[in-house]
Amino acid sequence: MAASFIFPCIKRVLITLGLVLCACISPALAQSAAQQDPQTRLWLTYTVGSLHTQNASQFNQKNPGFGLEIPFKTPLASHTRWVAGRIKNSDNEQSNYLGVQATPWSLSANSGVRAGAVLGLIDGYTRVRNGKAFPLLMPVLAFETQASGLHLGANVFVIPPVAGIPLTFALQLKAGF
Repeated sequence: MAASFIFPCIKRVLITLGLVLCACISPALAQSAAQQDPQTRLWLTYTVGSLHTQNASQFNQKNPGFGLEIPFKTPLASHTRWVAGRIKNSDNEQSNYLGVQATPWSLSANSGVRAGAVLGLIDGYTRVRNGKAFPLLMPVLAFETQASGLHLGANVFVIPPVAGIPLTFALQLKAGF
């Protein structure tokens, strides 16, 4: 009984502290980010939701969760990033993911739209390996832009059918620092 009260309180305190910390450091980060190459910046991602192509009512389509995109620091991998995070998945369970996102193809030289794929591991789906991590390869379209010194973007993923979950499209919003 006490744990059901204490854990939500701790969670609220941590979220509040995180928001205060972000408010305090974001002006300094924004100033340094404005001078940084978009491919070398750290991106904070927020997964918004998904759209299942079949039997949508059987799946959770609100998939909140935070993640990071961390760039490779080599000229040969200028459009390649480590990705990691945690989301609420289509089965209403928590999933952790870790992988590599490569977006080598650009719509045009300065469009800010790139195409590629993510190869990684994800866990938390009881119907797949009893919730243990399994590999996943999915196409991605990455949109990135700069406006008034802010670096904003979005990722659209095409998730292949897995263990009874149909083809799914997912949306992630992101901010670069």
